[in-house]
Amino acid sequence: MRGDILPVAALFDEPFYQLVRERLLAHALERSSAEGVTRVRVVHVFSPANDAYQRSLARPEHRALGETVSAVWQQLLHATNRLVSMGPATFLDATITSSEYVSRYGDRMGTTTSMVSTSSASMI
Repeated sequence: MRGDILPVAALFDEPFYQLVRERLLAHALERSSAEGVTRVRVVHVFSPANDAYQRSLARPEHRALGETVSAVWQQLLHATNRLVSMGPATFLDATITSSEYVSRYGDRMGTTTSMVSTSSASMI
């Protein structure tokens, strides 16, 4: 992460606080080679219709860097290929997700969640 763009205090505001925590976890997993991984990506899952999330820029410093959380976050990352964003509809495909999950969450795609993805291959 780049430390020259925002003051550290601005990273304690949501949602940046959670994004920083996820990136720190990914970095720690890489450094320790946990489970043999060599590269870790953070997969950020959020509904494209969730404008409130994208516009939740709490400080003028955030808004000076971009109009959305995603735009600001991309500027803070050294390795933008370590973050993958996707909509929750991806996980509503019964061929990759349990039918129970699809049944339970199929009508509720407006939430924001993140997960950490690891790989021992060069890229996933």
